[in-house]
Amino acid sequence: MAPTDAAAGSPTGPARDRIRQAWAWLVGATAFVAVETVAMVVVALGVEPPAPPGVQLLTAAGVAVVGSATVVARARFLRAPWRVDTEANLVAGYLARFAFQLVFAVGVANIGFAGAVITGAWWIAAAGLVFYVAPVLRIAPTSSNLATLQAGLDAQGCRLDLLTALRPAGDR
Repeated sequence: MAPTDAAAGSPTGPARDRIRQAWAWLVGATAFVAVETVAMVVVALGVEPPAPPGVQLLTAAGVAVVGSATVVARARFLRAPWRVDTEANLVAGYLARFAFQLVFAVGVANIGFAGAVITGAWWIAAAGLVFYVAPVLRIAPTSSNLATLQAGLDAQGCRLDLLTALRPAGDR
């Protein structure tokens, strides 16, 4: 079991290295999406004339369809069992799943932004953001999310501890 701060229930010291890496990816992607959101809304507000309401609704529906497809794809991908025979495979599985979900979330947000720019309707970007925020809240490497992942791994029959595996080998 990885060392934890008993009060917070979170990993301490070197155990946080890869978790910090995951947070850095998450914060970087969120900063990118935030800057992109502001830029796209400014551009969308300047589009003259805005697309007709029917085109705006079709564009928003397209964003919703693509977003829903990514939800289904993520669920299908995440149903596959992890290779948990070694700590290296456990870490690789965690990072691959994390990156996969983050890329899909950013992708749908970008489609929403593009729809906002094309139609001049800033609110279409919000449709893409919905499909960004929900997965990001689920994948954030918080103590509770990591505990949920560990419970799923335990149910799969994994005898390895995710937090221990995320620690660099030299720091154990």
